Amino acid sequence: MSRSGRISTVALLPPVPFTIPSAEVAAGLGLPSCTAGETYLFQPVPTDVERGRNGMLYVSSLPGGPEDASLGYRGGVYRVNPWTGHVKRIAWGLLGAVDLALDHRGRIYVAELFDNAITRVGHGPNRKVAGVPSPGAVEFAQGKLVVTSGNGFGDFGQPVASVVRVKP
Repeated sequence: MSRSGRISTVALLPPVPFTIPSAEVAAGLGLPSCTAGETYLFQPVPTDVERGRNGMLYVSSLPGGPEDASLGYRGGVYRVNPWTGHVKRIAWGLLGAVDLALDHRGRIYVAELFDNAITRVGHGPNRKVAGVPSPGAVEFAQGKLVVTSGNGFGDFGQPVASVVRVKP
């Protein structure tokens, strides 16, 4: 948003391609069986954005469509140049990427809701740094990750949630 309150689109995340492996999977997606073998373009769902030290934007994203593991780990993290709108996927293979945080060194941590984990991404393979039940939000503060956990309901409909600190 500009100082005058004008809102404009910075960038669009690219679609997440998925090749439909069988008629059974097609039916599960509500598609006709003849779509087996075809590539379907799911529309990504941005879940969080953080500004890096370099001014770039970092965006966590769900892949669109089923967000559980039924179609694989398809969530990702994108780097967006806010001046040009250029988008680059910098991490993928995430399950329920609902939030992200950057530490003071620019390392990226992602809350994976359906994998019950906080994962460090970028510069090499994804690395799980903590197991956290149903993480929702993650932030970096005072040298630690602060994570919401257990976003759900327990016995008798009582909310079950907590905030935990994780040393990365």
